[in-house]
Amino acid sequence: IGSSDNHILNVVTDLVAPGDRHLVDVGIGYPTFEPVPLDFTHESRTYRHSFLEYKFVWEGDRLVRYHCSREAQPLITGTLVVDGWRRICVIDLTPRDLSYFKKSMDMVYSDPAVSFFHRSLRAIVYPGLKAVSIRDLSLFLENNCHKLEETKFEDVSELVDAVKLFPVLYSDALCAVNHLSYHKPTS
Repeated sequence: IGSSDNHILNVVTDLVAPGDRHLVDVGIGYPTFEPVPLDFTHESRTYRHSFLEYKFVWEGDRLVRYHCSREAQPLITGTLVVDGWRRICVIDLTPRDLSYFKKSMDMVYSDPAVSFFHRSLRAIVYPGLKAVSIRDLSLFLENNCHKLEETKFEDVSELVDAVKLFPVLYSDALCAVNHLSYHKPTS
């Protein structure tokens, strides 16, 4: 997810039956929304939640997350691959102590070259399983057809109003907005 060793997720065992394993990933802008059984041989079923369509594929002992992007999805990044699926991240399911992540996480939080979050205001929530997102100077709202509709902010006051859609993050986001160097987009 941007760089290696910078994301922590959970593998839950014995959820449905003794010995089973399920992936649970809630600490990402693209959560799984439900436990993903890891008992598939090569490729998982396709999951559809909110505007997301995604699947997982085993590549050796690593799990790769793919997002479908047969049509433009402004919040989906990653490398385009065959048949309209984008490779989002490679997941190493080896159990790790939290200290394993210290070096890479220190870089994510302190080195602007490692993470775009130093240069880009981003937030996403899913009230009612519909995406509401801010990316830089745009607001994205998911419509009833699970498509994202973009509204570009004309000035910083509109951005400040939109940040109110994120009550848990409001004070931190407001601080970030206040420090944001606002430049009106050019056409």
